[in-house]
Amino acid sequence: MLHERVSQSSNARRRYLLGHENMNQRMDIEQEKDKDDMVLDEGFDLRIIGSDSLASPTKKLETFPKHFNMIGISPSIAFYTLKVDLKMHSKIQKRRPISTKRYGALKEEVDKFLANGFIMKPVYPQWVSNSILVRKNNHKWRLCINLSDLNQTCPKNSFPLRRIDQLVDATVCHKLLNFMDVYSSYNHISMFARNEEHTSFITNLGLYCYKMMPFD
Repeated sequence: MLHERVSQSSNARRRYLLGHENMNQRMDIEQEKDKDDMVLDEGFDLRIIGSDSLASPTKKLETFPKHFNMIGISPSIAFYTLKVDLKMHSKIQKRRPISTKRYGALKEEVDKFLANGFIMKPVYPQWVSNSILVRKNNHKWRLCINLSDLNQTCPKNSFPLRRIDQLVDATVCHKLLNFMDVYSSYNHISMFARNEEHTSFITNLGLYCYKMMPFD
């Protein structure tokens, strides 16, 4: 039986038909742009490999989406709730001015969050916090919210984070184990609808609140 293998070089691709020593064959395939569309940048374009020598000239390779294309975890599975003490008075922080040099970075972050559905415009929120731009290690900006006033109204959770042995024991008898990557502050868990306006923050562009759980 013959087995097929495809390798790619800078100028041409070579197709090998592997069998016994006296049956090995090799043929060069010229690259043609209209038949070999390799889109490796962002997007969902397919990478197509083919040649005239094949009856079915195309082969589709699977492309995985980026994290910002993911819709997150369904609220029917998990959502984030704030245990706000109703006896505490709401607080609207006075807007803290930022350097005009950072307006562009702030607008870029806000536009990105709006496009991804992470934030929305609230209507007369009772809680308003300041937005802060923090420089990351890769020299990009991260949008953070000063939720210190809101944190003071929420009771502290006295249960500590689980240790590794407890986490391992909790996975016993389960078929699947799901990991949520928060290395780059990915927003996957929805906010409870009544708590969305509690996360409102002010910018030079207006007021916004989180639809997804913020990582600050």
